[in-house]
Amino acid sequence: MSKATSYSAELVTAIVAQYQEGIAIETIAKDAGKTVPMIRSKLVSEGVYVAKAKTSKATGKAPVRKLALAQKIAAAVDVESLDSFEKASKSDLETLLTALTELLGEE
Repeated sequence: MSKATSYSAELVTAIVAQYQEGIAIETIAKDAGKTVPMIRSKLVSEGVYVAKAKTSKATGKAPVRKLALAQKIAAAVDVESLDSFEKASKSDLETLLTALTELLGEE
């Protein structure tokens, strides 16, 4: 039993071309009569979709994981690991890292 395809070769070509031209996925979906998740999925399966970089709502920069902060603190105080620090709040870890950096005169 063959599976029915919901995308013709021409439609796939058009979707990929529009995406590569920088047209918003929302616009492509509307023009193709598909949903945004369907278009995104098709672009992923075609190997052309590039996810947007995530940014922090507060700073606009790439978010830093608590693990990375704990590792930086461990390196600053010259210990191998501070596993329990990963359970601290992110803001407390950022504050501690900033204080250590200033105290040790590092960047």
